[in-house]
Amino acid sequence: MTNREFEGLPAAEVIIERQPGYGHCVWRALAEGSRLGDTGLTLLCEGDMTFRAYDIDKFLAYLPHAEIVNGTRIVEQLRDRETQLTTFMYYGNFFVGKLLEAKHAGLGTFTDAGTTYKLCRNRVLRQLLPSLDPGVNLEFNAYFLDTALACGVRIVECPVTFHSRVGVSKGGNTSNTRALKVGLSMIAGIVSSWKYHSRRQEVE
Repeated sequence: MTNREFEGLPAAEVIIERQPGYGHCVWRALAEGSRLGDTGLTLLCEGDMTFRAYDIDKFLAYLPHAEIVNGTRIVEQLRDRETQLTTFMYYGNFFVGKLLEAKHAGLGTFTDAGTTYKLCRNRVLRQLLPSLDPGVNLEFNAYFLDTALACGVRIVECPVTFHSRVGVSKGGNTSNTRALKVGLSMIAGIVSSWKYHSRRQEVE
């Protein structure tokens, strides 16, 4: 859009989170969104062009059935051929999702524990955020889902498109080796209800 086309549109508010780490970034984004009084919803999304705005319509269609709609990258036909989600990471996220499903039996079907793209009701975020530790780093999405399910929050998955990223990743998808470490940490957190992770944070 040109500058003239931007005239009259509300300006974007940029908030800088100075604490390093993915968990701090996501927690702050959700906290800032949940404080807004002109909407009851917060959409969480990556800024690397891997997700698309047109999938928001799908989130809204699923919203009457849930308090959090979590995007899933599991559908093969909706993913670009070349993304940072390797076959190893794809099945790793699926496995962790099924572990969540087993832990919270009867509360939902989960196939992608690591995706950022999600739509949340602000009243639920305001209840959840005080219970969440932003120091949980690359495992934060699985931790968020696990905590929400333990609190009885209704979560529904929604298939989303997934595209090649713009820029260089610093997260757990830079290599299969790093993804394995993040995945094992997710599994340890889910099995121990994140007590293992809390002890690790104290040591660090």
